[in-house]
Amino acid sequence: MLKKVDLNKPVFYLCLLLLVIICAMTTLYGDDFIYAVYFYDGLGGFFKKTYEHYTQMNGRAFIHFVLELILIFKDKLFFVVLPAMVTGVFYVFYRNNKTDKNAALFFSLCYMGLMLVAVKVLREGMLWMSGAVNYIFPVIFAVSGFYAFIKQIGDNRFNVFYLVFFFLCGQSTEQCSVIIISSIILYILTDIKLIKKLTKINIIYFICIFAGFLSVVLSPGTSVRMGTEAGKRLGFFESFNELFTMAFGEIGILWVFIAALILLEISCGIKKAVNFKILCAACAVTALLSLMGFYSAAGWIYVLCAVVSAASNIIKNNNRKHCILFLSALLSIAIMAFTASYGYRNFMPAILIMICIIASVISDIIKDRGIFARNIILIACFAVSMISFVPKLSGYISNRIIINENISSVRSADKDVYYNVDLKADYSYNQFFVDSFYEENYRRIYKVPDDTKIHLKGKDFTDLYCNGVFCERPVYEKEGEKYYPLRDVAEAYGGELSYNKENKLTLIRINDTVMEFDKENGLFYVGDNIYNAYDYLLEDFKYGNFFNSHTYLNESGFMDLFGIEFKQ
Repeated sequence: MLKKVDLNKPVFYLCLLLLVIICAMTTLYGDDFIYAVYFYDGLGGFFKKTYEHYTQMNGRAFIHFVLELILIFKDKLFFVVLPAMVTGVFYVFYRNNKTDKNAALFFSLCYMGLMLVAVKVLREGMLWMSGAVNYIFPVIFAVSGFYAFIKQIGDNRFNVFYLVFFFLCGQSTEQCSVIIISSIILYILTDIKLIKKLTKINIIYFICIFAGFLSVVLSPGTSVRMGTEAGKRLGFFESFNELFTMAFGEIGILWVFIAALILLEISCGIKKAVNFKILCAACAVTALLSLMGFYSAAGWIYVLCAVVSAASNIIKNNNRKHCILFLSALLSIAIMAFTASYGYRNFMPAILIMICIIASVISDIIKDRGIFARNIILIACFAVSMISFVPKLSGYISNRIIINENISSVRSADKDVYYNVDLKADYSYNQFFVDSFYEENYRRIYKVPDDTKIHLKGKDFTDLYCNGVFCERPVYEKEGEKYYPLRDVAEAYGGELSYNKENKLTLIRINDTVMEFDKENGLFYVGDNIYNAYDYLLEDFKYGNFFNSHTYLNESGFMDLFGIEFKQ
């Protein structure tokens, strides 16, 4: 059978089906709760929120507009939109490099490569709509924009579509703008003849890309954020060391980078076997150092090998476009070193481009082999990808069952409800309860009345009855010690919490006691007494930022600061 039936298409459809299923299992997370309500107050409210976002948050106006349209339907379109965006990246790469490639084979290899990516990256960069729209969707513009621009070189005909398209390419995100801008510059500068062919229209198109990029990085929101983060940035080498640790240690994507580098070298033709052996030896050393925990050394060796290999092939005009995209993908990671806030999702654009390069080279190598050999290779690749993917799929399906029960409970509630938080942490992202503004929007999205309390239920939580009041936030138990929510306890005793923006202190009144909380310095002030807040505060990120948004104190804290003793 394996000698007669070509498995390219069956494997392609199976991979696509698995991708659709896992995307259908995800739901609203984190910033989804912000953008999902942009149209709730009509067009006037939408424009107001959009303006506030652009001036206070960041300048990705186009990308977030697309996100807001998708989230009108909550998570109902996730099973279509998320696979479509991923497939869109693979398609624009294939469309511009297809020659005589087998489409089903190329896409199958891309899907399988994606399934091998660490769940930490997929959780933030693909299986979360806000992450996918910010870190997958813009890659479509970066790659297609690069190829579209180089095809326009020498053409002096004006096209309004390209004018708008290239502006949007630059207006996507900071990282993907860097990919398209650096790719175009590298492509032109490495072929002197192209400089003479540039027309005025070509220059106008490039200005449009750059203008789009500036509209993001120079937006009031981005400028304010960058200014705020300026003091938090690490030094040059410290920043890169942190990136190497994240990439090679925390999310283990070294295989993507090494595979892309070696296969790219193979695709360029191994004319000097000695050079190729040196490259393979260097990659082996990189992998060994990474396994030993020397991520910085591994990172710098890899960067040196990647730059030298790709640059030499660009100069020799060996597979120049792939090499240029490869370097631009690495550059999109490097710019993260000059910011203070980034996550695993920021690696997604580079990973997608690397996977496209890997799939392209492998499909070129095996496309002319016999059906039997090609089927064996496909089955082997599929089996390896399933070892990584099946636990992810199982985890998301298990979580979705709980999420559906929660949503059903909330929608049918005519009184206070319980919300089960016992999700598998690896397969979910920030829930609505991690920040107060998420919870407020969650109530709007699922039409939960303000007077309906949502009680968290889980193995680490127990109901809190304080001073005869059934509190909304529960008791949390960690390593045998109980922690209690400060706001709920205060309100149960008729007290209150307020925040003073001028001195940045939180004021807590309970009975006759007035306490000031200096969160920045970790101090409690009660009368003339000063207490170390960390002797009492709960610090735990098991449930995202929940305990950062809601202050919890241990029993000793309530006794020492307020004289309150818990009987339960």
